[in-house]
Amino acid sequence: MSSVIFNNREHFAKRDANLKSKKLLTKYIFNMKKTFITALLAVCCGLYSNAQNFSFGIKAGFSLSTMSHDEDPIKTQHPFQPGVTAGFFGQYDFTDMFGLSTELLYGLQGFNSDMESFKMKNTILTHNLKIPVLLNVNLLDNKLNLQAGPQFGILLIASNIEKYSEPEFKNRTTLQQDYYNLFNIGATFGANYLITERVSAGLRYELGLTDNLTDGGGGNISSKNRVLNLMMGYRF
Repeated sequence: MSSVIFNNREHFAKRDANLKSKKLLTKYIFNMKKTFITALLAVCCGLYSNAQNFSFGIKAGFSLSTMSHDEDPIKTQHPFQPGVTAGFFGQYDFTDMFGLSTELLYGLQGFNSDMESFKMKNTILTHNLKIPVLLNVNLLDNKLNLQAGPQFGILLIASNIEKYSEPEFKNRTTLQQDYYNLFNIGATFGANYLITERVSAGLRYELGLTDNLTDGGGGNISSKNRVLNLMMGYRF
């Protein structure tokens, strides 16, 4: 009889403990939701109050790119490869003269190499996601923006296109993911001019600082991006 009473007491004690834990968890979740909503409202109010200092929009344009090679065991030429750039931007002005902007861009770039000894033209194309973070210096009543800052890149796809001048060799395209690093870092600088209240034109140069090639892809060869962009932008 005493063992039954003890088991019942233990059962009710565990049930009360579970109920208490559930109540505390429910209260904690409610408080977290209230805190999150309050913080979200505060952020929204802050953005609304500073909306006049913030702008965002889209941009797109053309690019000319190549890759520098410190050591090249085969004598090749590396002319610029035409490409495209497109994406979104956001800009916040701290003062009338200084601001900060960031962008999320897609970029198609690469380089061409003419290997005369192999009677072949080789084209490397890379599809990239680029995130520049730029310090802006506003001049001429905010119509001219001088921009400079770091850029972080993520490789999406890398391909190699081989075109032969001799008919006995077949042209081919191969993926080169294993030969290129996934991440790269560079520096970018240029200028952006506001043509109208919403439309702008910009010229920018990207200077790669890290090696594009993996140890297996390049060995002792160091390859870094060099990209010139001409873009048009539209502010909402």
